[in-house]
Amino acid sequence: MENNEASNMLDELVKLANIQDERVLAMRAEERKLRFINPRLDAAIRLHVHILLSIQRMMFDLGLDEYKRGIPQAETAESAAEVQRKLYEAFTVAEEIFTRRLGTRDVVDVATPSVHNSETEMN
Repeated sequence: MENNEASNMLDELVKLANIQDERVLAMRAEERKLRFINPRLDAAIRLHVHILLSIQRMMFDLGLDEYKRGIPQAETAESAAEVQRKLYEAFTVAEEIFTRRLGTRDVVDVATPSVHNSETEMN
């Protein structure tokens, strides 16, 4: 599709969005006036959202708008090593805090109860 064709299509979508916006506002005003929910308003809003999303997508495609959300980055060996280094530092700090609070890091050997209990097990 040529850039000019796309631009014309974008202009048409903007016109449609403006028409749909007017319709949604009119339907909402009617709802308020009648104090009655108009189920057609939901469909009109969904259509309006769809048109707006189409306009935004086309603007991105034409380079008329900048994409502001984060773009996923591939993890490199350096970034993975940096994450591991920060995790180790955080663990070290947490360990120091626990040692200061609890006085020792030694773990008492506690017997772990068996999963199987012969008295309650069915044969």
